[in-house]
Amino acid sequence: MRQAILLLVTLALLGSLGLLVARMSLKSARKLWLVTFTLVLGGGVTMMVAHSFVAKWAFKGDSPRDGLESMIEGTASRPFVYRRLAPDLVGAASRLALKRLPPRAIEYLAEKSPLQRYRIDWGGVESWTPRKAVEFHAAYALVWFALFGALIAGAALVHSIRQCSALEAIATATLGVALIPLIFVNGGYIYDAPELFLWTTLLVVAIRGWLVLTPVVFMLMLVNKESALIAVPALFPIFLRRGGLSRAVMWTAILGALGLLWLIHVRSKFAACAGQPMESWLFTNLEFWSNPTSYFKASQLFSPGLLSPQGANILLILFVFLPVRFGWSAVSSDIRWAVVITASIVFPLFIASCHTDEIRNLSMLFPLIFVVDVQGIHAMFRTKIPSMPASSSI
Repeated sequence: MRQAILLLVTLALLGSLGLLVARMSLKSARKLWLVTFTLVLGGGVTMMVAHSFVAKWAFKGDSPRDGLESMIEGTASRPFVYRRLAPDLVGAASRLALKRLPPRAIEYLAEKSPLQRYRIDWGGVESWTPRKAVEFHAAYALVWFALFGALIAGAALVHSIRQCSALEAIATATLGVALIPLIFVNGGYIYDAPELFLWTTLLVVAIRGWLVLTPVVFMLMLVNKESALIAVPALFPIFLRRGGLSRAVMWTAILGALGLLWLIHVRSKFAACAGQPMESWLFTNLEFWSNPTSYFKASQLFSPGLLSPQGANILLILFVFLPVRFGWSAVSSDIRWAVVITASIVFPLFIASCHTDEIRNLSMLFPLIFVVDVQGIHAMFRTKIPSMPASSSI
């Protein structure tokens, strides 16, 4: 009897869906299909990217230096402990879930969830409690939501720059998100995905001239990672183009003041933690980048037979920077200046304080280079439609 009822309900739902599709206008069908396309393809791609991150890093397990537990508790080493948004959101969501979820749900997360296979630490399998299981799942959800948000923000960014169709913008952003695991090959932290989402969103807000919203998005980005202060000079040419000199100076000053105040606050709050305000890898990096073999390294992401180029690999360098050659002149001058300003700040920091080819530390460049690359790829593969010969008279 139960199976018969389920069958009838299923047939009724499918019939209603078929009737809806049959009576739908072209305009409504276009919107519905686009939403479905985004959820199916975009959701699938971002889940695969989240999987690649968790499978490789597992939120660092019980590591007292930069593990999930120590980040939530605020006892991690500096500078990791400064990055508060992601661990605070995970901690708040976990505490709420532990109070509201039924015991059976918590038991499932702790003992039966597929994510259980990733509870690894650098020394082996980490300790596992119901609280840590809930935190782990909350962290996974945060990474996925941030990646999906980055896809939507990336589509909005492409649409703002190219004035293309929504389908092209979403498809292009999906392809860009699919390549994110390449930047997680060497190094990976829970705040990387939220940073990509917030920075891309901030660029969209600034480019579209919604300047009143910039302090809100910027503060979220700043609390997520203090290096967001780098965005302030990069946004100046965009503000200048959209609002004129006086507004550009005003908004840059506001964001700069917010950034400095947060930097002072967070460094004083966690001054007693182990570590140092900024790590230094200068001599290690000089040795790495001066070695020709560094440009042919590869790593495994999804399969033992699928090697992916690491950050310094010459294939990845060509893949990213060859389209810049053709897209540079196609983007507006404010985007070019934003790229130059950001690169002049992040590249010296990258060489001085980021370990070898952990190119995720160049993340402030990613949305900007993505825009230039998109324009460059279209320029490289643009084809002219041949004109039809004039019909001859008979």
